[in-house]
Amino acid sequence: MVVVLLLVIVVVVVFVVVVFLIVVIVFAIFFVFFVVSVFFISAVALVAVLLTVFVILFVVFFIFVVVLVVFLVVTTTRSRW
Repeated sequence: MVVVLLLVIVVVVVFVVVVFLIVVIVFAIFFVFFVVSVFFISAVALVAVLLTVFVILFVVFFIFVVVLVVFLVVTTTRSRW
């Protein structure tokens, strides 16, 4: 029962993270198009936007990994008690 609950929680978390990443990527693409249209393909602006998007995605992925590791550690230590 605990394993099933854990599996459901993990699946829900992964689904939420994937949906959030898709939304961020779509928003980033629209933002890049907006910046390109405003600045007439300014290379600096494009690189800055892409770097910002990359950093945001990296931070989100890092937070997800940390939360997952903490969650697994907590659940394994609880099941031993």
